[in-house]
Amino acid sequence: MKKLLSSVVICFGLLLFYVSDAEAALVTVRNDGRVVLNVLSSVNGFELGTNEGELEITSLPADDGDDSLVTLKREGEKVNLSVLGDSGISYLDVTSFKEKIVELERQRPVEEIGIYIEDGKFAIKQGGITALTDYSISVDPQDNELALKTSSGMKFLTVLPLDAVKSAMRAKVINGGIKENSIAIEEQESGELAYIINGKKVISIVSIFDFEIDVATKVSAQTGELISIDNPPWLKALAFLFV
Repeated sequence: MKKLLSSVVICFGLLLFYVSDAEAALVTVRNDGRVVLNVLSSVNGFELGTNEGELEITSLPADDGDDSLVTLKREGEKVNLSVLGDSGISYLDVTSFKEKIVELERQRPVEEIGIYIEDGKFAIKQGGITALTDYSISVDPQDNELALKTSSGMKFLTVLPLDAVKSAMRAKVINGGIKENSIAIEEQESGELAYIINGKKVISIVSIFDFEIDVATKVSAQTGELISIDNPPWLKALAFLFV
């Protein structure tokens, strides 16, 4: 009987964990363009302004995108989440929220995207990869797209974090893993949005032993192409040792 009770308790605990994890996002953007606000978020002490539940998105507002659809924006010391629905805009102060704020559903689980706040920055997570940025984030539910508001305007994040890392690995720029919290999204002098990825490169020295070095690369957030590679200056000079 005790074993049965213990099993029930464990199963119930796992169920609660699963439900909690599945409902962690305050806002979920469905594959079909629907936007769902998590009405249970008030359990964590956060109250949604209005329009709790599912929102029907009608059209884009005629402004510069600051309040378009689903937006995360820093205003002074606060981080505000806004959701545009058929009855207006709902606002929520998520400055201290520790769980997933926005989730974009995709066809495959590995492609799902979560947006959090980490170390005072916005964190875009996908497939175990996290990219940090200071730029405000807007989501277009109809096209399931992300855009960042940089100093020169709104820029679409065409290439997602996981794809950017795969691009660096395919080019064999990085083959020894990515450093934790070491991927950033920044606008370049050219105006192009890029991922700055810091990782490890493992090289073989005269086929005797492996040597690990720190490398950094920039990957275009629009095309996925490598923009630049930052290797130690001595690496090229001693390339004849490596195979």
